[in-house]
Amino acid sequence: MIKRISPRRCGILRAAFLTMCILFSVTSINAEELPVTITGENKEINIGPHSEYYIDHTKTAAFEEILLKEGEFRQYKKKSYQFGFSRSTVWIRVRIKKADSLQPDDFKRTRLVLDNPALGSVVLFVPVIRKGVKTTVTTRGGWMNPQGTLDNDFLYTTFMFPDDYDDTRPLYIRVETPYAYNFGITLYSWNSFMRTSYLLMIMIGLCIGVLISMFLYNLVIYFFIKEKQYLFYILHVLGQLMYQSVLFGFARYINYSAGSFLLSYILLLTSLSVFFALLFAKTFLVTGKTAPRHDVVIKILMTVMAVVFVLTILEYRWTSNVVLYVFTQVSVLVCISAGVASYRFGFKPALYFIIAFMVLALSTVIFILRVVYIVPENTLTQHSIFFGTALESILLSFALGYRIRIMREKEQSLTAMSITDELTGIYNKRHFSDVFRGKLLESESNNTPVSLMMLDVDHFKRYNDSYGHQEGDTVLRELGTVIKETLRGDDIPCRYGGEEFSVILPDSNIEAGVFVAERIRTRFMEKVFTPGKSKGAVTVTVSIGVGTWNGKESGDAFFKRCDKALYAAKGTGRNRVISAES
Repeated sequence: MIKRISPRRCGILRAAFLTMCILFSVTSINAEELPVTITGENKEINIGPHSEYYIDHTKTAAFEEILLKEGEFRQYKKKSYQFGFSRSTVWIRVRIKKADSLQPDDFKRTRLVLDNPALGSVVLFVPVIRKGVKTTVTTRGGWMNPQGTLDNDFLYTTFMFPDDYDDTRPLYIRVETPYAYNFGITLYSWNSFMRTSYLLMIMIGLCIGVLISMFLYNLVIYFFIKEKQYLFYILHVLGQLMYQSVLFGFARYINYSAGSFLLSYILLLTSLSVFFALLFAKTFLVTGKTAPRHDVVIKILMTVMAVVFVLTILEYRWTSNVVLYVFTQVSVLVCISAGVASYRFGFKPALYFIIAFMVLALSTVIFILRVVYIVPENTLTQHSIFFGTALESILLSFALGYRIRIMREKEQSLTAMSITDELTGIYNKRHFSDVFRGKLLESESNNTPVSLMMLDVDHFKRYNDSYGHQEGDTVLRELGTVIKETLRGDDIPCRYGGEEFSVILPDSNIEAGVFVAERIRTRFMEKVFTPGKSKGAVTVTVSIGVGTWNGKESGDAFFKRCDKALYAAKGTGRNRVISAES
């Protein structure tokens, strides 16, 4: 059953329809932008909404042929030109008029700027009136036109207008590039042009400075520690440094010929930078162990980057560009995912790694959102990837430092374990052998005394036989505690073997050595043990031999002399300290 619409609702619908028609009409009227007029008061004019465009799919149309395609030009309504990856040539037509009040010098200093240095060929067909005759002059720029008349006082492709410019006819711009057709065209007044130049130079110089600093800083570290993660990081940063410098026109600003040459092979720099980023991720995260599935994907992506490198050398730039664009985004996501998997595995330095690549991903998203007009078009969003790259390099450097710190702590822990007696917590015989002769040389060099103490638990075998080895371990553990609590910080206590202990006493003469030995003996004698099989409390004693190095004898002779004093203490009744005769 169909319900009838009430007259009131019908009136509302009519009003809504009329409103939509009016809005559509207004939009259509506003879409027909007037020609660009330079008044001298406007600082920046984006010519996108004022222009028309034509796509030459043959790439062969001459200017005279383009003039015949008057009705095939379509109005462009956006601020920046976004034609993506195309094998065609883009023609842009725009009327640029001079206001009657415009001063000649103001027009002469006006700059026409295309904000993408990677554009291969930019040709301006400028209408002029010379000797009373209307004609057209050609001005060329871009890295594919190294002999052009580019005004090289800016990072971007920049043009000036001739004095005899004819503003009654449109200006034509022909753009061709093997890379993406993403660019804006802006008219700048002189003051605005200079201000923009300084601002861009400061920001890009800052980012390049960060990349150079990270490169040099980590290069120095690599020479000292020889960690391959640092090498791959350095190569990644170097690739990013060269790529960003070339992409944003800095290299061409420094040296036009070299910068143009590097622009023609920028895909090589990009593929190498991504390749080493993947290799760094694989090595740093130890993906073979922490994220094996990601390890396989990273190897595949590295292979793709190698293929792109070869295709670029073979001059397949368009194909290389498309493949590189897609797989670079994939590589960033895979690196983030691998970092998450590694962190979940327990690899804590992966946290900095994740943050670094998320910053890079975020800067890429901002750049893309700028392209589709979701975020505002400005200098910061236009160069967001450059800023993200600089910040990424800093965070990756932090990640490396954190990883090295953890490795060093682990190494120190393993070293400490290798030289520490597990039962008593003091040094073992291995450490004693490593430091004993060094302390003697130190004593000789500094002309300071050094003493050696040898200790042995009295009747320890009898104690073990009576109460068991576990009770014997308790005695040894307690003796180790007494020794540690009695000694100074520089003294070196060691469990030499079984129930025998040794202590190196730097900067101590025989009197100090005997004093410390007596304190250890009496403190340990006061300890009370209650082994399970005993009927009451049990005390244990130690015998100690102490000697001071005379500076002439060998280390072995000194050790034997102190050991002989220990046996003298045991042979004369035990529980005593005997001084070794020098």
